[in-house]
Amino acid sequence: MDGLGAKAQLQRGLAALKQGRATEAIALLKAAGAGLEGADRARALAGLVGAYRAAGQWTEAIALCDRLLQHPSLQVRQWATQARSQLPAQPPAADRPVAQPDEPPPSPPNSSGFAAGFVPLSAPIAAGQRTQVVWVAMESPVLPSDRPAATDAGQPIAPPPSAPKAVVSTVAPVTAQEPIAPPGRDSSVLEPYEVQWRNAPKADRPTALPQVAAWTHHLPQVIALILLVVLIQQAAIVGISSYNRLMDWCMNALLWLPIWGDTPPSIDGNPTWPVVIGLGLVFAGSPWLLDEVLRRWGSQPRKFSELAAERPETARKLQRMARSHQQPVPHLHLLTTAVPLVMVYGWWPSQMRLAISQGALESLTDGELASLAAAQYSQAPSGDAAIASWATAALMLPYGLYILSAQSAETWQLLPAKIGAIGCSALSYGIYRLERWALLGWSRSRQLTADRQGAAQSGDPNALARALVKCSAGLAAQFHRDRAIGLWLELWEFLLPIAPRTAITEGSFQPIAPLEPLWVWGRRHPYRQWLQLNQSHPPTGQRMAQLAELAVRWKLEPEFEMSDRAAQDQQQRYLPPLMAARLSRPLKAASLWMQSAPWVGGFLGLGLAIALWTIGGIGLLFKHPIGWMWGDRTLIGGLAWMGCGLGIFLRINRFFPEIRSGRAVNFTADGPPLASALTEPNALPIDGVMVKVSGVLLGRSGWANGLWQDLWLQTPSGTVPLHLASRGGWLGCLVRQSREELPIGRSVVVTGWLRRSSTPWIDVEALNLLQGKLTSTTSLVTADAHPLRSVAIGAIAVVVGFSILMRFGWF
Repeated sequence: MDGLGAKAQLQRGLAALKQGRATEAIALLKAAGAGLEGADRARALAGLVGAYRAAGQWTEAIALCDRLLQHPSLQVRQWATQARSQLPAQPPAADRPVAQPDEPPPSPPNSSGFAAGFVPLSAPIAAGQRTQVVWVAMESPVLPSDRPAATDAGQPIAPPPSAPKAVVSTVAPVTAQEPIAPPGRDSSVLEPYEVQWRNAPKADRPTALPQVAAWTHHLPQVIALILLVVLIQQAAIVGISSYNRLMDWCMNALLWLPIWGDTPPSIDGNPTWPVVIGLGLVFAGSPWLLDEVLRRWGSQPRKFSELAAERPETARKLQRMARSHQQPVPHLHLLTTAVPLVMVYGWWPSQMRLAISQGALESLTDGELASLAAAQYSQAPSGDAAIASWATAALMLPYGLYILSAQSAETWQLLPAKIGAIGCSALSYGIYRLERWALLGWSRSRQLTADRQGAAQSGDPNALARALVKCSAGLAAQFHRDRAIGLWLELWEFLLPIAPRTAITEGSFQPIAPLEPLWVWGRRHPYRQWLQLNQSHPPTGQRMAQLAELAVRWKLEPEFEMSDRAAQDQQQRYLPPLMAARLSRPLKAASLWMQSAPWVGGFLGLGLAIALWTIGGIGLLFKHPIGWMWGDRTLIGGLAWMGCGLGIFLRINRFFPEIRSGRAVNFTADGPPLASALTEPNALPIDGVMVKVSGVLLGRSGWANGLWQDLWLQTPSGTVPLHLASRGGWLGCLVRQSREELPIGRSVVVTGWLRRSSTPWIDVEALNLLQGKLTSTTSLVTADAHPLRSVAIGAIAVVVGFSILMRFGWF
């Protein structure tokens, strides 16, 4: 039998298995497995295990699973391990009768026709008689000898020409409902997942997009500029004030030293104008500053003609966009990194730079690179590229000081100098994170605009969608090789097409599970705008929904189906539901208020202060003694701080419920994948899932990770960030780091709360080393650190508010 005939039998066999014709599926899959090799043979054998189980032939299913446990492919062995755990240890005394092709498969009463005697977890009769079913999500196993040549950037493998196209659906949201499996489909058999690209076409004549009012784009720019200048100016004021107080304290405590004069060395004057002038100079020199950083990263200048020869469509798009704005083509720089990157920076048309990485050239097709470059270059005429360049250069000072101080702390041996370098590193990183906040709202809005303009300029929203997903996969692959986020990559996030942390998480899921169910949260959650305040880029689901909408507008088949029904179908096919999860539970207002309790408490305190002002104003009119409350600013500051602290106290028990071994979901090699816990479209961070996950601890080593700000857990089913805490807060993290560095690169077991937001994370309750099959009983982090730290923060907020009200002058 030739390969094409065997593949056709494979497809017919899988179809027969889905429809419950077990005997016919066994015959077809046996014949297909005998004539196939590599990935297709593995798919046939995996389907044959399900067919044996559906037919009740337990002896054959167990024997085949045992054979697959010795398969040379790691993916096949992982799949076989999970599938074997769902089979009995020994074949039953009497196998079940095999259903004939013309007879419906046997099923229990009221089981809605599900085959193989398994009751799905979402079935109405599951209560009281549920048999736990673990669906197995497996990447299509590809042997090294059968895998096509792929780049180091993690380029997903394109599907064979015979891969079926999915049904096109509209982008209009539909009412969420419980997914129902097709009649006769065995819900206990999950299809092996493999990455397939539709390679949907581009539009021949895309229609013009509706014009957006200019002020809606320029207003976020102005707000971001003002906020950044104010934050830097306030940081300078606080820094000068702290320095002067420190000098006063040193002079009083160390008066005997012969280095003091009549007055301590202090800094006088208002730093506002020096800050403004300095930021102006940074803006003027930002292209050359960023050039120097890229040169140290491995950048090499290239001629635009070289890009035109290698990627003609990309060069044509850029030339057309430059001519339409009467600007020269940007200066081209080639980055030698394998991470797929496309960046545009500069502040003047003649000084615009276009940086393309070697990973982007290798992993993206010409059309995908053209659409991504068009989206990035569209930010040059609007001024977004200039703001991003200036902001990156301005943030370079605290971030560079953080890196240099961390490196110095590793090499310096003198204890006072080492402690000073550690403190400087932690403080500089905190300033960088604080100043970064000023730009987040503008960055999210301009990225959505850039996607629309890039799709309109290239006429290919599908290529842009593929490019974003491939960039995420490439960045995740590079992260797994380096075991940490590149230091300078974090600084460049405002110039990147996708946020590094989001890319690492979603890129790690992409080869294992479909992304459409994971994107539902980003395009459907009613409060996603409030839950992404700490993100530099909008949720990928929102961006993909916008691109799919443009494709439908131009009568194209979307690369990814952004409908609830398509996401539910993929979730049924590839992701097993969790025991305690509900697929579409309604979002209750009480949960939202509890999630926002610290903010709500602060605003309630502010409202109470305004009410007291009003009462004081009335008393002032009638010359009553309560008139003192009118215009008293201590009421605003004190009551707002106290309300925030009380809100933290109110939320602690709900945010950190007690973790019990019986309630925690065990995400091990034999359990469900992590993606199953991230498909709830209405999840809030307060609805954390208690989990126990095993994997490899990744992140930066040394004092560059002294605050534990870059810790990740790599598991066979995805990579997620970890939030570790110490009872002493950030100072406790630094003290713990000085005593015992975390075991980066070691196998660990993490117990904590898995939370869903724009980027998921795990609040770690316990972290134990894993040695073979044994887990250490001693946790490497302090138990109950998260709730105790919340108590400490709430108490500090209440004390600060009380001291402001009492005018103690401590703060």
